[in-house]
Amino acid sequence: MFPVKMAPAPPALGLPPGTKIPVQSVPTSVVVGPDGALYVSELSSIGVGVARVWRVVPAGCSW
Repeated sequence: MFPVKMAPAPPALGLPPGTKIPVQSVPTSVVVGPDGALYVSELSSIGVGVARVWRVVPAGCSW
């Protein structure tokens, strides 16, 4: 599970300016990088520019 990210609330929600809300992350793709780590992209539930790419190093794995 990836940590929750807080992002500015969309204006359509009618919340006070500057209010941050939790963004739900949905993993969308996984690739094995040249360094053997997994790179996981995510799609976020709201907002532009809040999605991330995660670098995951599996413990005890040798690929």
